[in-house]
Amino acid sequence: MYTMHYKKVLPILPFPDVDCTNADKGTIYFVKFYANFILYKFGYEMYMTLVLLSAVVASNIISLLSVTNLVICLLMDRWRVRRIFLIFVCYHLVVLIYSLLAYIGPMPGECHYGKDGLH
Repeated sequence: MYTMHYKKVLPILPFPDVDCTNADKGTIYFVKFYANFILYKFGYEMYMTLVLLSAVVASNIISLLSVTNLVICLLMDRWRVRRIFLIFVCYHLVVLIYSLLAYIGPMPGECHYGKDGLH
């Protein structure tokens, strides 16, 4: 229906082969249709809620930047956020990788101790 009305392709959905015309073919199609619908309508809100939760749990300078970006995105119009949302997601992917590497620590051969310890 979206494609017929707006003459555009739908955004990326987990089940692109299911739409409202074939949602009544069975239970699996019905569940797939509503999974598409929920992610299409509320995916952005779910992502922002997870960003807020991760910022509260971590509570460091990166979290402060994430909350600042979250507030900026909440104050902007949704069509403007759509343009910069990919940058926002890439920023969080980089932060995730950095956080995991900081948690793991350096490789054993790269550890440096004080004057009396190993070098």
